Amino acid sequence: MKTAAILPTPGDTFVSRYWARNYAAVWRGEVDELLVFVNGGTPDAVRAFEDVGARVIFEDRRVGHGEALGRLVRETTADVLVFMEDDAFVRRPGAIAAHLMLAEQGEVIGSPRGGMSPELEVAALAKWGPVVGPDTSTGHGLWPCFFFARRDLLAETDCRFESQNWPDGSRVPGLDFRVHPGPLHTDTMTSVAFQLRARHHITPVVQWKEVHLKENIPADAPWFHAGGLSTLDEQIPPGLSGSNGGRDFAHRLWWWLRTANGDLSRTDTVRVKAERAGLEPDLALWDGIIPASITWSES
Repeated sequence: MKTAAILPTPGDTFVSRYWARNYAAVWRGEVDELLVFVNGGTPDAVRAFEDVGARVIFEDRRVGHGEALGRLVRETTADVLVFMEDDAFVRRPGAIAAHLMLAEQGEVIGSPRGGMSPELEVAALAKWGPVVGPDTSTGHGLWPCFFFARRDLLAETDCRFESQNWPDGSRVPGLDFRVHPGPLHTDTMTSVAFQLRARHHITPVVQWKEVHLKENIPADAPWFHAGGLSTLDEQIPPGLSGSNGGRDFAHRLWWWLRTANGDLSRTDTVRVKAERAGLEPDLALWDGIIPASITWSES
């Protein structure tokens, strides 16, 4: 069976180069195709992916995450897929290939997530009972990252990966729930997750995304999910230092510094943001934690 990794990304130049270096250093060759949708990014980002052998679709407009996933699933002819994000890095060679082999045999593999209106959470719990991952994460949705499945199993769903608003009176597929009163909301991948759960057992895996998990990534963790490297474009609220939210923002800023690879304009921008938000101590905290998680050559 042909395998593919699919990656939607807004195509920040620095993040794209860093992600491509991780791919080349750790797991290139574990998929038959790397298919990347760069939407709204730069030609330099496109080149970064092409330089490591990716097939790249490029549009200069920003596309929603779920819409981009749908486009990628339609574009590839691969039989088995792994969904990736540009803030997610693989630590151990062979990990992607091993999970793709399980998916080829019919397993659906993904990380539990919420991502829905509370009314839908209640309905999902009543229908399927609690879903708890190995890291105690919960939820009947799925992260659209480190998700492994055969394409024919995805084709049993409507492949509507995007966030959706469900109007009053509508029926949510898979969950088979009639919305009343509406509207209700599902996040990226949630509706497809419902449809998959209605047909298949989903094997839970860990994203290593929550802050408390990233502070203690074990040596044998196959990958981790840094989290939202769009932070540089966000307004960071002041007064978060020392809190869980502050550590999360600082973690993301730390990665922006790392992807800068010495570029002073990027570095200065990140430092100014950290200073304005009072997150310099939190950045220093991550200086003592994250480098031990990096198992690959970054050059």
